[in-house]
Amino acid sequence: MMYRPALRLTDVGFEDVTVPGTTVFKSITNGAITTGFFEVINDLAVSLRENNESTRTQALAQVDQLVSDSSAVLARIGGTQQRLQLIEDQARETKLRATDTLSSIKDLDYASALTELQKQEVLLQASQSMMARMAQLSLLEVLR
Repeated sequence: MMYRPALRLTDVGFEDVTVPGTTVFKSITNGAITTGFFEVINDLAVSLRENNESTRTQALAQVDQLVSDSSAVLARIGGTQQRLQLIEDQARETKLRATDTLSSIKDLDYASALTELQKQEVLLQASQSMMARMAQLSLLEVLR
């Protein structure tokens, strides 16, 4: 088994997913007059019931503005949702890799790993012994 440092863990992040109601249900301002979201919808309903062309046209223009504002908020929410989905996918991938690594550690054949370790120790001792003999030979030759 070989160590592979392919997994990089990062700090936990925070993603604010709240959207205040005043952002979603904005008011329409025409000059000095401010009309709330639900008031615009109510004005449209009244103008349709009364069949008043001028107020209906004004109410429809305000509804168009509300739809535009709401679409911008929905786009922002969609972007946040996409980032959260990406974070969730990364967390699943990290969990899968950690589970795989843990499994490979648990499934290690300890007998063969111990045999390999002992073999490496014998080779190391033989190499050290050979280096010591070479050092002695060259020292003896210098002393002669």
